[in-house]
Amino acid sequence: MSYLVTLSQPADAWDGLRGRLSFEMVREALSDLTGSRYFLCGPGDFMQALQQSLVEAGVPAARIHTEQFHKSPVPAGTTR
Repeated sequence: MSYLVTLSQPADAWDGLRGRLSFEMVREALSDLTGSRYFLCGPGDFMQALQQSLVEAGVPAARIHTEQFHKSPVPAGTTR
């Protein structure tokens, strides 16, 4: 299993990948794109773009698993 972590707003001390995870980052990290299985979790536009790039690169759709999250609306009269 490979676990690729990138932070879009890292602290200065962070020495890992920076920015939103992209297809290019995945392609550089893996030697076998089509033989891997992908578990994507995040906002819809992020997952849609990455999933589309993976499929266009030949990854079977059945090897791409997604779980979308989104910000819940704040109920009227409350604050965060």
